[in-house]
Amino acid sequence: DGFEERRMMPGTWVCKNVSGCSMEEATTEFTWSMFAYMRGGNSKKTKIDLRVPIVRWMNPAILGTSGCNKNYRMCSWLPQEHQEDPPVPQEEGVYLYQSRGPVVYSMLFDSPRDKQEEVFTQRATKFMDMLDATGIQYKPEYVKSVVYVGPSPSIKELHEVWLVKPERTDELTGMEVTIVEKRCEVLDCPEYESIQKHDGFEERRIMPGTWVCKNVSGCSMKEASGEFAWSMLAYVSGSNSKKANIEVDVPVLRSMNPAHMLTEGCDKEYTMCFWLPQQYQEDPPKPIGDRMYLYQSRGPVVYVKSYVGPMEVQDEVFTRRATKFMNALDQAGIQYKKEYVKSVTYDGASPDQRRTEMWLVKPEE
Repeated sequence: DGFEERRMMPGTWVCKNVSGCSMEEATTEFTWSMFAYMRGGNSKKTKIDLRVPIVRWMNPAILGTSGCNKNYRMCSWLPQEHQEDPPVPQEEGVYLYQSRGPVVYSMLFDSPRDKQEEVFTQRATKFMDMLDATGIQYKPEYVKSVVYVGPSPSIKELHEVWLVKPERTDELTGMEVTIVEKRCEVLDCPEYESIQKHDGFEERRIMPGTWVCKNVSGCSMKEASGEFAWSMLAYVSGSNSKKANIEVDVPVLRSMNPAHMLTEGCDKEYTMCFWLPQQYQEDPPKPIGDRMYLYQSRGPVVYVKSYVGPMEVQDEVFTRRATKFMNALDQAGIQYKKEYVKSVTYDGASPDQRRTEMWLVKPEE
């Protein structure tokens, strides 16, 4: 009564953490940062129309308090045309945030522009009391203010309070979300939803998240993997925007165009990536130099065939496995994206326990 439960779609937001005396003050600082970003202060130097929702996160404990050390996270939704390959912000402190698509309880309210924090505090407190009284669980560590701004001041703003429903892995789209078997008890892996098990392979939806990648040219996958390993070592040893030392017991992904699998020469193109550990997913350290970049995966659906044993990065093994898997899908009449095939390796406790998977990506509907 008076509110709605929604599942938000996954996607990318442009965010900044801001401290200040009030929501209005923090919003002003964030607006200037977004103005710089949308006017070309990004990795593509592209101009972006940001007439999109703005979300302001805060801890409920600061609601109604005084002082100038209040912490807010401010985020602006990235327009759809930039979701696939988001321009990276250039301003220090502005970052891309990959939302997995939470379930939220939402309440709509009106708010004058000059009294947003006062009205929001009243509405948020009332909303939390209402859910508490009905026994509905929500995440208590933050509450969100969402404002939808029209293209001109004459268009009325819409305001919502969002309280986030706690996640249960068996409730994501009503299907089981599996931590990738036993190996992800010791590795940091992206979660996935098992959609359907076929004879010898599986269809999965990989959860959205950030990978650190590099495009490498070379004579072979083994040579390209060696170059990527050095770049990866530099990144995790501090060659990043936060100078962070990062532990990377994580999956490594290799991708190439199937047309290059049987060719000779030293101009083969590979894309190499490693999964960014969970603690860095929310605010990823940006690579410094060496052509490394952050890739925001939106969460593809993939067909997966698994192998256990010593890691094989030779082109011959990759080609044999990929060709056999593609032939199997072709014979079954299953469609997949023809422009690339992927190999994902998960280290095990010993070389004989390493798991390698071939991924073929299902076309988006």
